[in-house]
Amino acid sequence: EDVDGDGLPNFQDLDSDGDGIPGAVEGVVDSDGDGTPDYLDLDSDNDGIPDADEGVEDVDGDGIPNYLDLDSDGDGIMDSVENTGDANADGVPDPDADGDGIPNYLDLDSDADGIPDATEGTGDVDGDSIPNYLDPEDVNVNEMPYHVYMPLISTDPQVP
Repeated sequence: EDVDGDGLPNFQDLDSDGDGIPGAVEGVVDSDGDGTPDYLDLDSDNDGIPDADEGVEDVDGDGIPNYLDLDSDGDGIMDSVENTGDANADGVPDPDADGDGIPNYLDLDSDADGIPDATEGTGDVDGDSIPNYLDPEDVNVNEMPYHVYMPLISTDPQVP
């Protein structure tokens, strides 16, 4: 059998599924329990993002490579949610909501509003059908815009 169609039978192919991750790295385990071993599975964690896109990096430093990590950026929002989030309520997923070249599932601030996704979460405080982590115009329950205030810290030893 030649799963990736590259002309090499799986038993001779170093990357049998053609996802760019060597089969020796992926192994014969079935991480997502779908019946397909990781070395033949194009989405080993079943989050809807191809292993070829996720790669072997470990962006959040939790010891789990992105292709197996259900929350690759460690913001508390599952990759499967971030990959299908709709930033403008048009019914079409926006995998890079702020257009910065970093997909939402790896972006710690997917809407570039200065508030981390981990803080905003997946709720919709302003009821506009756009999840908070994708909505730069969120307002809180008091109808006041969210703002992040940073304390001023002086480097002058004369200023307390």
